[in-house]
Amino acid sequence: MSRRIDVLDHGYVSEVESWGSDQRIIEAARMSTDKGFLGWGPRCKTCGSSVGPEPFCRTCDDTCEIVPGDDKLLRYLWTNKHATPFEMAGLVIEVKAPIFVFREWHRHRTQCLGPETMIHFEPPEWKNQRHAVYRMRIEELWKEWQQTDQRSRTQALRLRCLTEDTREIVHTNIVDVIRGEPKPMLRVTTVSGRELTATREHKVFTSTGWLRLGDAVDQGSLLVLEKYKQRRLVPVFEEITDVVDVGLLPTFDLSVEGPWHNFVADGFVVHNSYNEMSGRYVPLPDENYVPTVDRLLLNSKTNKQAGTVAGAAELTPDLAASYREMLAEMYGVQQALYTQALNGGVPKELARVHLPVGRYSRMRASANLRNWLAFLTLRMDSAAQWEIQQFAHAVGELLKVRFPKTWDLFVEGKKA
Repeated sequence: MSRRIDVLDHGYVSEVESWGSDQRIIEAARMSTDKGFLGWGPRCKTCGSSVGPEPFCRTCDDTCEIVPGDDKLLRYLWTNKHATPFEMAGLVIEVKAPIFVFREWHRHRTQCLGPETMIHFEPPEWKNQRHAVYRMRIEELWKEWQQTDQRSRTQALRLRCLTEDTREIVHTNIVDVIRGEPKPMLRVTTVSGRELTATREHKVFTSTGWLRLGDAVDQGSLLVLEKYKQRRLVPVFEEITDVVDVGLLPTFDLSVEGPWHNFVADGFVVHNSYNEMSGRYVPLPDENYVPTVDRLLLNSKTNKQAGTVAGAAELTPDLAASYREMLAEMYGVQQALYTQALNGGVPKELARVHLPVGRYSRMRASANLRNWLAFLTLRMDSAAQWEIQQFAHAVGELLKVRFPKTWDLFVEGKKA
């Protein structure tokens, strides 16, 4: 049963789905020896039975050898940073949070695509150039994205994506481009010779819906690609004909505007690991974050990012309360302008430009267990902004339920 944890004044974190388990981590680690999962807790080496609290096996006799259970192996994997088995489990969550929290959160995306992945764009609608295509390697796209003065040009380009209900190739826009640490990659080739390089965990659209690339390979699923037919892009199904392990490669990914959770990479329809509600498609709800007085008084004397500007006055409870009133009033003015613009016929994507980063939005995020714990290591830390710490703790509560043994090791490591 999915859980929902309320955060701040209007936010929440809820579980959408999970995959894998502590046991699956052990099974992945033992693939080379084909031993599989043996069991948790001390066990009899002869018959494999759990011995319980007594230091002997009731099934055999008092002389049989007692060996540690798979708890020992899980601990060994964690403490010695054998991280790959922890990618065999994970979680998809839905988050409602202020936009400024999402902007921090996106730094921790689960990057999955190889650096040579080719992204295809079409010109902005206002250019009215038919059949013009811009092609760019995702690594080059990331480099261009770092030039913030040029970013608006890239954001205006139309990125291809798939409507998952009507199965049409349409367009979206980029929200963010992220580079991550190197990860093991697969290169799959389909019957027409098209190739995609990505991690086993990256989701691809198949004839049976969304699957992780590794699962699609194992199940022999047909992959969905875009293809021109009668000068029109349409989705087609193609069989995987070859799979090659290409080793460690730098990872990249895109975050795109909704309402769909995907974009087209190297012609394949791939999943966007973070998908945020978009004001281009639906009006954003009138919900805004108003910090409590206690939160406003929580100034850090050691963390410059959390402190005040040089020469600022000492904030008192009365001044904090006054700020909250002014903030709520300003939110009201901004909402009034937003509503007036929408009702007056201003396009939704332009009517939102003045909205504050305190406005609540929603997103869905998918990551494997390894990456969730890396996210929590940084965002549960006291140096992180207080608001994102609260969301990180909520994510931790979800992980604790689904992966209790790994969670205990994670908490133990933070206390060390």
